[in-house]
Amino acid sequence: MNIHRALAIAILLAPGLACAQTPTTVMVPMRDGVRLATDIYLPEGKGPWPAVLVRSYHNKSKKLAPDVASESWTPKGYVYVVQDWRGHFASEGKFTIRTLTGTGNAVPQNAEDGYDTIEWVAHQSWCNGKIGMLGGSGEGIATKQAILMNPPHLVAAFTNFATMFPADYELYHGGVLVGQSESWFAGQGARLAAWPKPRMPMVDFHLLAWPPAHQVEHDSPSGGKRIALLDNGGWYDIFNPSSVDDFMARQSPSSRVVIGARGHAPMTGSLTYPPQSLPGDSPQAWMDHWLKGVENGVMDTPPIRYFLMGDTLRKGAPGNVWKQADTWPVANTPTSYYLSDDGSLQLTAPAAGTASRSYPYDPRNPAPMVGGNNMGENKGPMDQRKLDSRDDILRFQTAPLSGPVTVTGKVMVELYVSADVPDTTVMAKLIDIYPNGYQALVLDNAIMARYHDGFDKPAPLEKGKVYKLRLYLWNTALIFDRGHRIALHVTGSNAPRYEVHPNSFEPVSSYDAAPVAHVAVQTSQQYASRLILPVLP
Repeated sequence: MNIHRALAIAILLAPGLACAQTPTTVMVPMRDGVRLATDIYLPEGKGPWPAVLVRSYHNKSKKLAPDVASESWTPKGYVYVVQDWRGHFASEGKFTIRTLTGTGNAVPQNAEDGYDTIEWVAHQSWCNGKIGMLGGSGEGIATKQAILMNPPHLVAAFTNFATMFPADYELYHGGVLVGQSESWFAGQGARLAAWPKPRMPMVDFHLLAWPPAHQVEHDSPSGGKRIALLDNGGWYDIFNPSSVDDFMARQSPSSRVVIGARGHAPMTGSLTYPPQSLPGDSPQAWMDHWLKGVENGVMDTPPIRYFLMGDTLRKGAPGNVWKQADTWPVANTPTSYYLSDDGSLQLTAPAAGTASRSYPYDPRNPAPMVGGNNMGENKGPMDQRKLDSRDDILRFQTAPLSGPVTVTGKVMVELYVSADVPDTTVMAKLIDIYPNGYQALVLDNAIMARYHDGFDKPAPLEKGKVYKLRLYLWNTALIFDRGHRIALHVTGSNAPRYEVHPNSFEPVSSYDAAPVAHVAVQTSQQYASRLILPVLP
C-alpha cells in the first residue's frame, strides 16, 4: 500500500519557499501505556494555533515530513504533527491484525490511538483545540478510523484512497483472500500463515456483507458525523466502494466525496484518461475553511462529484466529464444482460430448457492478473487480450452497441453454477471492448463457492447440483460508447490478485494433489445467469 511520492506530495504539499524544519519529538502516551513517537513542527511567533495531524505507517522522520511542514503548513499558521503507528519505527507497542480489522466487537487499535493522540494534541499549550487530520492510503485509514471514535477536538479530515474498514474492502472479497493486500498486511507485522489453504476470513462472517454492518453500528448515531471529511477515491482504487459507502453511512452534511478515474497510484495500460483536477479541492483550502473559518467556497459544491469515464481513444466520444449527485447510487435502471450458451450477452432472458458453458480450473496453472483495482504495478483498465489463449476463461459479449450505454452505480453478477469439486473460487470481470479490439478491464471480483447460501453458512458443493452465486463487482461510472461491446469474463482464478484455491472444502497443505475443477455456468431459462448493470437514460 505504499503511496508513491508524487501522490503523497499532492495530498500534503502546497508550494512554498521555506526551508525544512527540525521537529520536536515527543513520546505520546496512549490509554494502555504504549508511547507513540510524535514529531511536532511549530509555526514562528506566538500561538496557540490549529493543528494538522498525520498518523503514518511509513516513517515520521522521512525527508518528506519536514518539507511538508515547512512548505505547506507552518508558514500558514498551523502546527504540523506526524506520528509513527504503534509498533512502527520509533513508536512502542506491537502492530497486530486487530489494528486494522477489528472483530465486530473490538474497536480497531488505530481508532483508539488516533483518539488519544488528537486529545493529547488538543490539550497542549501551542494548540487552540482545533485539529484536522490528513492522509492517503494507510494514513487515510488511520484518519478514517479516528473519525469512528468521534474525538471531541477533531474538526475536519482530508483523505485520499482510504477506508474505515480495510478488512472488509481490502483483505477479503467474497471470502477470498486478496493476495496483494496480504503482502501489505504482512509488511505491517500482521502476517498470516501461508498454509493450509484456502485461508478463511479472520473477521466475523457478517462483516463481509455490503456495506459492512458494523460501519453503521460504529457511525450512528454520533460516530463522527459532525467531523467534516473530504474524501477522494478512484474507480480503479483498491478501496473503490469505500468512499461512497463511508459517505452514505455517515450521512454528514459537512462532508464531501470526489471519485475520479484513477487508481491507488498511476495506472498501467494503454488507456489514459484526461486530467481531472477540480478547483478548490486541496487539503489547505479544506483546513482553512474548517479550522480557521475562511469562506473559500469549499462547501459550495455538491455532496458527491464523480468522473464519468468514456472512450479514451475516440475524439469527441461522450463521457470523460465530471458529474455530481446528492446520494449514491444515483437513480438508475438495473438492466440484465443474460449469458447465452453461444457466448453472447443478451437483453432477453434465455428460453432453452437446458444450456450451459463449462471451463476447467487447475490450481497449478492459474490465470494471471492483468490490471484491476490493485496496488503496485499491473492495475487499471489493462488489455485482457493477453489472456486470449487460455481455455479456462468463459467469454460473453454483446454485439457492437448501436448507441452509448451509460452505467453508473453498483455492478452485480448472478451466476448459476455447478461443479465436480466440493469448493472452488469463481471470478467475474466486466470488460469494455473497443472497436480496435482492446479489452479494457472495468471491474472484477471473486467469491468462494462455499458461501453460496451466505457468508455465515459455508457448505460444500454437491457434485452436479446447481448453486446461485451473487458477485458484487463494485462501483463504476462509464459510458460504453457506440461500436463498443459490453463483455463479461468468468473464470476460476486471477493470481496473485486472489489466492489460488485448491478446489477442496477442507484446507490442505499443498497444491500437489489438488484436482482440476470443471465448473459449468448455466444459461437456461430456469437458471438464467446474468450481468446486472445500473443503466442511466
